[in-house]
Amino acid sequence: MAGGPVWVPKLYNGRNKSFFLVNYEGYNQTRGQADLLIVPTPDQLAGRFTSTIIDPVTKQPFANNTVPQNRWSRLAQLATKKYWPAPNFTGVGGNYNRVRNLPLEQDQYTIRGDQELGRWGSLMGRYTNTDYSNITLGSVNQFGDNNFAQQTRNWQVSHTLPISANLINVSRVGYIKATALQFGVAADQADVEALRLTGVFAGLPDLQRMYPAVGWANAGAGLAGGGSAANDYTSSVQPMWDFSNTTAWIRGRHTLNFGANFRKWSLQRDLANDFLGQFTFSGFFTDPRLPDPTDPTKSEQQPLGQVQPRGSRGITGKDNNHGHPRVPRAPRG
Repeated sequence: MAGGPVWVPKLYNGRNKSFFLVNYEGYNQTRGQADLLIVPTPDQLAGRFTSTIIDPVTKQPFANNTVPQNRWSRLAQLATKKYWPAPNFTGVGGNYNRVRNLPLEQDQYTIRGDQELGRWGSLMGRYTNTDYSNITLGSVNQFGDNNFAQQTRNWQVSHTLPISANLINVSRVGYIKATALQFGVAADQADVEALRLTGVFAGLPDLQRMYPAVGWANAGAGLAGGGSAANDYTSSVQPMWDFSNTTAWIRGRHTLNFGANFRKWSLQRDLANDFLGQFTFSGFFTDPRLPDPTDPTKSEQQPLGQVQPRGSRGITGKDNNHGHPRVPRAPRG
């Protein structure tokens, strides 16, 4: 923090009439976090199984209990390449020891100036800027991180006028804008285009273009999910204007304040999220009769399980998603 009278040699002498104040506060913390997770093994990610796997089309076992990659959905091909790290731990409780350092940062600075105006009172102006950021864990790798960013911009100008020895008037105008964002790691545009998802928004900006999330149920329950975290992207913007005038009347040991205050504020919240979908694989295969939405002449096989957007209910082999509020028209890989 620094402050005092404004004085510029040979140019301006503001002693007893012009003052400034500059203040900075910062807080930085790195939080270590470690936990045990269960991630798919390299054999599982390669489609190799230890038990007999029946081809739902031919009704015959797959050769070497391995599902050919040309039968994999586009989402499965992306997920197996990018979503899960290799196991790094042998023991009880899991096969992957996740160790991360998560930053938390807060910075704030204030600039203030005061000017004495003689019989016209005094004038004060202040500006404060605050930034806060924090990261929490989501799915197994950085694609699932929840990033929180908050910004606050605030300024105020006030005028104090002594009307008489016991009557003082203060007029003030101020503005504050608070913005809060929750987002993840932006997906590569090339990866999104390669998925060729249908029924989703195109041309998403970085803050809204997260990788599709993949979770597990039934046979895969317990495996760590991959892709983006839930509820990203969301935002909140709240601007507010403040106008006030207060007059103080001092008489002996008593002070009477009276005045008026007007505030105008609004709140804009954008809660649409998970624009590229969240998928839950709840079995081993979808019904071979289920058509591929990008090619009606082919049947779509999902070697990692049934595609079922989170929040919907259904029976294996059926597409139960009709206008799901978060994943329109059941985008599929």
